[in-house]
This record gives sequence, C-alpha cells and structure tokens, in this order.
Amino acid sequence: MNKLRFLRQRVKRKLRNTDGYPMSSVLKGKRLPRIAQQRAYHVSGFTLLELLVYLMLAGVLTSIAINNLNALANPAQGAAAELSGFLKEVRARAISQTVAYIITPSTNRTIVTSFAPNCSAGSPTSDPSLRLTLPTSSSLSATDWSICFTSRGFATSNVVLTLQDQFVTKTVEVLLGGGVRIS
Repeated sequence: MNKLRFLRQRVKRKLRNTDGYPMSSVLKGKRLPRIAQQRAYHVSGFTLLELLVYLMLAGVLTSIAINNLNALANPAQGAAAELSGFLKEVRARAISQTVAYIITPSTNRTIVTSFAPNCSAGSPTSDPSLRLTLPTSSSLSATDWSICFTSRGFATSNVVLTLQDQFVTKTVEVLLGGGVRIS
C-alpha cells in the first residue's frame, strides 16, 4: 500500500502542468489547494554538500584515531620511537648549548642525562629537564652502556640498545655520526 502511494506521488511530481498543479488532478477535474501541494512536495534529507562534508570529517577523525592507536598495538615499537626521539633531542641540546651530553640508564625503564664541557670531563652536571621514562610494558634489556654526544653532535661510540616487551624486541642504534636508527 505504501509503495503504491509512493509511486503515485512520484508520478505527480514529474507530471505538472503550467499552473503548478499536478497533471493527474487536472485530468480528474480536481485541483489541490496550494498549501496542500507544498506540504505534499516538501522533501526532507541531506544535500550532497552536507554528505561530502560529513564524509570528509569522518575520514579525518578516523585517520587521527588510527595513528594514535598504532602505539597501543605494538608497545615495543612505540617505546623505540620514544627513545629515538629522546636521543635526537639530547643530541640537538648538545649542539645548541655547545657542551657534551652524556646519556646513561638509571634503571631498565629510566634514562637520565648530564652535561660537561667535553665527554672526558671528570664530574658532569645532571640535567633533570632531559629524562626519559619508558612505558610500563617496555624495558631496556641491558643497563651497562653510556652514550656521549659531543658539542658537534657526534656520538663517541656506536651503541645498540635493545628494548623488549612481552612479545617483541626492538633495537635502537646510535651511530658514530649522531644518527639514530630503529630496527
């Protein structure tokens, strides 16, 4: 029944005479009042522009959510990226302040920094503003290493740091030129 009514309304919309009345009512000798016609032909819904804006916003929000959830899917990769960013920040600080920065682990999850005029100085000064605590699910496999970035940004030795979580192991390598690589 509803389908038949829908088809009749569709035909009425398509068949209009020059007065604005549906042709079917003119042929039957009936004319609908103008207000009844306006109510009958009022269609509600979304325009194409509104739908495109909605799809664009949904796509942007989805891409942001996916990028933020990637670290949750692989905690070792997230910790490796965090450590890599920390090492690059310390290197940049050593270059900008023209002092040597020494990076040492205090625990298997905490890394601290100190600075001195050069890497062989006897008593470096601790820098509490540069400190990294790894996420609870990740930890360093060894804590018997030290990295020193010179005032020109070079590392004094090539160091390979191993991060592990329950399932995955990632390595972060500090190269002699000061570069950092995750593998």
